[in-house]
Amino acid sequence: MFEKLTYLTEVLITAVLLIPSVLLFKKQIKKGVVVFLCVVAAIFCFIASSWTEALPPLRENITITALDKKSDDAQATEVFVKSISANHKEYAINNTVEGKWFYVGNNLAWRPETDSRQPEGVTRSVTIAIPVATARKINFASSIYRGVAKVEACGQSFEIDTFKSSSLEIPNSSAKLLLSALLYKAAFFTVFMVSLLAFLYLVVYLFNNNRKGKYKVIYFAIACVFLATAVTYSKDHVLWLDEIYQIGFSGTGKNLYETLMVTETTPPLFRLAANIWYNLMPYGEEFLLVLPELACAAMVFICGIIGEKISGPITGILSAAFAASSNAVMVSCAYEFRAYGFLVMLGALLLYAYICRLKSNKPSAKNILLFGLAMVPIAYTHYFGVFLCVALFIADFFLFCYKKIDWKWLFSYVFVFVLYIPWLLRFLQLGQLGLDATWQDAPSLKNLIGLIDYFTSNDATLFALFIIGII
Repeated sequence: MFEKLTYLTEVLITAVLLIPSVLLFKKQIKKGVVVFLCVVAAIFCFIASSWTEALPPLRENITITALDKKSDDAQATEVFVKSISANHKEYAINNTVEGKWFYVGNNLAWRPETDSRQPEGVTRSVTIAIPVATARKINFASSIYRGVAKVEACGQSFEIDTFKSSSLEIPNSSAKLLLSALLYKAAFFTVFMVSLLAFLYLVVYLFNNNRKGKYKVIYFAIACVFLATAVTYSKDHVLWLDEIYQIGFSGTGKNLYETLMVTETTPPLFRLAANIWYNLMPYGEEFLLVLPELACAAMVFICGIIGEKISGPITGILSAAFAASSNAVMVSCAYEFRAYGFLVMLGALLLYAYICRLKSNKPSAKNILLFGLAMVPIAYTHYFGVFLCVALFIADFFLFCYKKIDWKWLFSYVFVFVLYIPWLLRFLQLGQLGLDATWQDAPSLKNLIGLIDYFTSNDATLFALFIIGII
């Protein structure tokens, strides 16, 4: 019932938004505007509804208590909570609001105090947050070792023998909470619909009036598709050991100065951003990964602008599309809670600044300073960024030798070097110069070809295009 009411509300909001949309779009589309908008609104309604469903639901608290009792046929009194079902969806229990249990696989578990496998500090009761919804139940991992639990929800109390039963239905949320959940979904659905319609109007307006920068909306749309795809499937990603270390290095629970001064030899920009992000986002890997996903989406947009700057809008669209469809970008940058997303974004931004500089070639003090500043963020993100700055310096040195650029541009590199001195001093203070990368072999020509193959998503066509582009 609640789901049907939600969908009906979304349809009504779409119908209401159609009226001002028709009046607005009539100025740009002379014929068939009503039919056009009805079709578009139906598509946008589906998209906005999907986005709304992907939002974290409103939640209310319930309490589960292990009674340390069992039936005659059971062999132990353990309680393992598997998941929560609500509105025909299954939700994992990622953390507790109060109390402490522990995880055995994906199950939130309790064992009796006499069991040596139980961690210290485990309580008999835990409070967890479950979705505000109808048709809800708690799913338990039933076995011969399971005992009796008590569940307190919506002002009522229930007991379940998890040896005999694997689920317990609990009452629907109160009418007040259900109304709040409906308004919550309706508000976000309205925001999504208005945003989509506004974006469509912007596209129609720019192309109808042949405005400058009209192709940037296409690059932006490609970047949004990339971001939506990344966010949709990020819930299937599990953090690996290096990402767990990154969270630790980011100084969670510490202030930014403590995070800056943590004993970690990688430049600090990403871990400072990660510290802020970690404290803003809800619990879960998928929310942490939005930070690198946003960075990669920005990179896709910048690649489109770079392509247009080099050779026109068709090249811009192809550049953005190739960047968005890159397996290397998605898997190794967007789905990696480390500095690589920032690295590709800032690398693209630096490349754009470099191309603009080559095309203008006006070495004023302001332009020299701005180009130097464009190199600072990537140098403070990763040492690969430093290598990119060095590569640009070598390129500029040769261009200067061939009298293609003014020698004054070289001051940009002096400027970035001066700004990088504080981190160099910090690096020396950490005393990690003798650190050996024992997990890496010395690169060979075969490794270089393999690297290019990896960056082109192991696709022969993209590999060929990359080689042709270099030539």
